[in-house]
Amino acid sequence: MHRSTSGRFTLTGYFSRQPWSVYAVYLATFTSLGLVTDPFLFIAYHFASETWNANLRSWGWGVLIVWYLFTKVVKRIGLLRRHPRDVVFIPVSIFFGFAHGFIKIIALFTWNVVGLASDFS
Repeated sequence: MHRSTSGRFTLTGYFSRQPWSVYAVYLATFTSLGLVTDPFLFIAYHFASETWNANLRSWGWGVLIVWYLFTKVVKRIGLLRRHPRDVVFIPVSIFFGFAHGFIKIIALFTWNVVGLASDFS
């Protein structure tokens, strides 16, 4: 018996019987890694805008940062409208997203481990 959801990867026929679950639960969960991909967004902009004049490049950095922050809070807009004082928790939310990405990286490398932590001693 597989106790973990990701442990079901080892079951034969799982991909063909439940392809949507394979995508929604496994591939989308393990591949949305902002911790890994977000820095590349800024690195790519840095190299892509090397030849721009300084004013345009600075303006572009501002647009990129505003867009990045918007994508981090867009799901919380309804909450922030109802409770504007919760805006102080936005940095905590972004940090949690990165921490969650770290947890997902660990999960990616241990997806076939189906025992409890006490089984590893």
